[in-house]
This record gives sequence, structure tokens and C-alpha cells, in this order.
Amino acid sequence: MELAAFARHRLRLARPQPDGSRLGDHLEALQRRTGRAHPLLHGPKLPDTGAHLWAWFLDLRAGQPAAMPLSHGEIAAWSRLSGVTVAAWELRALRVLDRVWIEEMFARPGGQPSRCASG
Repeated sequence: MELAAFARHRLRLARPQPDGSRLGDHLEALQRRTGRAHPLLHGPKLPDTGAHLWAWFLDLRAGQPAAMPLSHGEIAAWSRLSGVTVAAWELRALRVLDRVWIEEMFARPGGQPSRCASG
């Protein structure tokens, strides 16, 4: 799924580093110093068909504790409150994005999920 690949890349760049800065901030600073873009800065593009799903997902995640997966009830409540009708395929895509989020939140520095992320 292109959207999941995009999300994984964006979330990795947003991952906090030991100094509290995001990985993407470090790589952008390196690019400014050297004049060369680090390969990790270039990743999958947001698919046109997934732009609304990414926006919905970020909105859903805004008030959610990082370690807690989104529940169907939370998605349903968000849908009612925001006036958005979520189709079944969109719900499945949101759940995939949430799984990617959780995996990235619990990933070890080498990029592999920790044992607690997989259950």
C-alpha cells in the first residue's frame, strides 16, 4: 500500500532522537551543512487517493495517547463529530495507518519494531 509506505517514511523522519529533535531535523541540518541531501529525506510520495486519509488520520491521532491504538468507537465518534462518512475501505486504510503508527512509535533505533509493539 503506497499510503502505508508514505506514512512509515514520514513517521520515521518525525521520530524523536536522543537530543529531542526529530530525525528529519537532523538530516535537514546535515543537508544545509554539506549541500547534499541525505537519501532518507527522499521517500514515497503521498498518493492523491490517500491525501484525505492522511489528513483524517492526523486529525484522529491529534488527541490520542501515542501508545494506544485507535478503536473503532473512537473513529466512529470522530466521524459523527466531524460530519465525515467513512467508507469500509477507508476504515481499513485508517487501521493500516494506525498499525504503522504504533510500529514506528515502538521501533528501536535500527528501525525494527520492539517486542511490545508486535503484541
